[in-house]
Amino acid sequence: MTCPFCHPEHSEKQLVVLENETDLVAPRKNANSILQGEKMTENPPASSAATRYYDIDWLRIFATIVVFLFHAAKPFLSDLWHIKNAQVEPVLEIAAGLIDVWMMPLLFVVSGMSIALSLRSRTAREFVQERFKRLLVPFIFGLILLSPPQVYIERLYYEQFDGSFLQFLPHAFDGLYLDYAGEGNFAWMGIHLWFLGVLLIYSLILLPLFLALSRETTQDHLARLGRRLAKPGPLLLASLPLMLLSTLNPAGLGRRSFGMWNLPIYLPLLIYGFLIIRLFGSDATLYRHRWLNFLVGLLAGLIAAPLDGASYGTLAFFIGQAARGLVMYCLILFLLGVFYPLRRTNSRWLRYASEMVLPFYMWHQPIIVIVGYYLVLPLNLSPMTKYSLIVVIALPITISIYELLLRRLNVLRVLCGLKPVPRTSRRALEKEGAKLQV
Repeated sequence: MTCPFCHPEHSEKQLVVLENETDLVAPRKNANSILQGEKMTENPPASSAATRYYDIDWLRIFATIVVFLFHAAKPFLSDLWHIKNAQVEPVLEIAAGLIDVWMMPLLFVVSGMSIALSLRSRTAREFVQERFKRLLVPFIFGLILLSPPQVYIERLYYEQFDGSFLQFLPHAFDGLYLDYAGEGNFAWMGIHLWFLGVLLIYSLILLPLFLALSRETTQDHLARLGRRLAKPGPLLLASLPLMLLSTLNPAGLGRRSFGMWNLPIYLPLLIYGFLIIRLFGSDATLYRHRWLNFLVGLLAGLIAAPLDGASYGTLAFFIGQAARGLVMYCLILFLLGVFYPLRRTNSRWLRYASEMVLPFYMWHQPIIVIVGYYLVLPLNLSPMTKYSLIVVIALPITISIYELLLRRLNVLRVLCGLKPVPRTSRRALEKEGAKLQV
């Protein structure tokens, strides 16, 4: 099979032509008209290739798979988690350290890109409604159904509770869950679902800014900014806010409890994702500079790695954490550039997997915790063998739950952030699922 990233049709020259041959920036309208109910595009083609960036779908799927593999490795790392293996696996420790630098930040950037595209065909009111359906409903559903089993197993592992899950349920909302092996049981941030809650809050906070950036009067300024950022130097200088936020006090606002980063840093990342669409119209610029971004990220990583663990307030801490922020920024730009050739690559598998992303993200971690605690960790096997078992058991279980239940029942579809389907379409869903399995 030919690699989609290195096919001759994806040469740099032809990719630049692809960028220019279709106007991917829809007609802009005044933000006031948007607030009054007028959409940003006139009769936008819902399924047109000009309004669908398939590389964003591929990136979201890629990031979700990485999140799954990362969480499957958590029992074998040195830091605390819901369950732990008796032995730490150094290979997984190194791999996790390389991944957590960009994993969750990438999801926020991709979400920002999706917001920019979403606002082209939605009013502000429709966008807020979509955010509530897509993020708030799954967050509350996961908070109530998916978080208690994880907390229960954690209490069993750390010997903080002795009894059945039914006996634990009356205590599931006792106190606030603040950290692993803590005292509170109510996981108010949804454990791994914190991403949905934070994304919802940040999307609503930034909506006025996003609308302002869509005003006709701002387009000339954005065009000039886009031309400047198309050059490697200014593009790298845009990392400075992220580098500064990386140096916040870990004992305070800079606490890295959310995807190995502090919460404030995700706000500009969401803005950056939005601006990538608004400034460039197409990110062929990132494709052209992908290897330069990778090289700068690699050099910054060589600075950050030996300084990791330095005490707050020291010069070593400031330099190391700032370099870590630069690593994150450069690797995200690199990945955006690498996935650019897939912008026009659609398939039945992509459509299926794109819809599965959110339910899969919601359900994968509880399945990993349950499989790990009851089936895998008690076995007398090497850490890598146990890790492999967790992956090969939890992955098909999670996909099967989606295919057999979440995808087919409208109640569960809505609770997992998906649109309900008419009864006449359910047979088509079953046929499509059967074809993919074959």
